[in-house]
Amino acid sequence: MMWRRFRQVRRDENGAALILAIVFMVVVGSIGGGVLASISSGVNNGVHLANARNREYAADAAVESSIARVRRLGATSTNCAGPDTYTTFEQNPDGSGGIPIHVDCTNKPTVAGSASGSLSLQNDVVFTACTTDSLSGGKCLAPNAIINAEVNFQANGSSVTTYVLSWSVNG
Repeated sequence: MMWRRFRQVRRDENGAALILAIVFMVVVGSIGGGVLASISSGVNNGVHLANARNREYAADAAVESSIARVRRLGATSTNCAGPDTYTTFEQNPDGSGGIPIHVDCTNKPTVAGSASGSLSLQNDVVFTACTTDSLSGGKCLAPNAIINAEVNFQANGSSVTTYVLSWSVNG
């Protein structure tokens, strides 16, 4: 009789559906959690990428503005009116979302040979842009620089020709 009762208990499938449902919920929950983590990571990466892009665009605009300012000053050996130029560029038409950018303008006169064999002084200027919160001693340091540009200014009568010698984006 005991043996018969034991066989009856073993054949009883009560609760099997509950175990299968729990296993199914755990598997689906794990997959759903992984998908949500992936989506969250992608959104966060997109936000960081957009911020980096906006900083680069603002720094590019600040350096371009500084180059235009120096061009208006004329091609002399003292192209930079001062060692630093501070510019804030707004990202949105309503004035919100501005990124404050600091541009260092440093004269770098270079001696070069002319076609006649004489030496002449080239009017080279180095522009370094960084965000104002990354300044060290009021200057943009190389590790914090977003853009470094070296530009040559040459006087041609009443106009000034500008040659970009190098332009690097450090993100």
